[in-house]
Amino acid sequence: MSEITREDIKKVADLAQIAVTDVESDALRKDIEPVLGYFDTLSAIKTDGIEGEGHITRMTNVMRRDRVQEMSDDERIMMMDAVPVSDGDRIVVKGVL
Repeated sequence: MSEITREDIKKVADLAQIAVTDVESDALRKDIEPVLGYFDTLSAIKTDGIEGEGHITRMTNVMRRDRVQEMSDDERIMMMDAVPVSDGDRIVVKGVL
């Protein structure tokens, strides 16, 4: 395993948009190193001929078509009253990206 540096921690923190001090960075490095070391242990296990699993329960997604459902004016009013931010008859949500 290559050593995790303070700069590595700061780069990941920057990508996550969180600020870390040098002291916090050193503490995080000490916490992360054993976790990454465990990956080295797992990498040493021989897995030749073992098929990978997508999900341990062998479940699959159940997909359905989206349907537009009409709602009564009372239902619409109750729904819009329950949302934290609205713009007329639209629900305002935070951007994803």
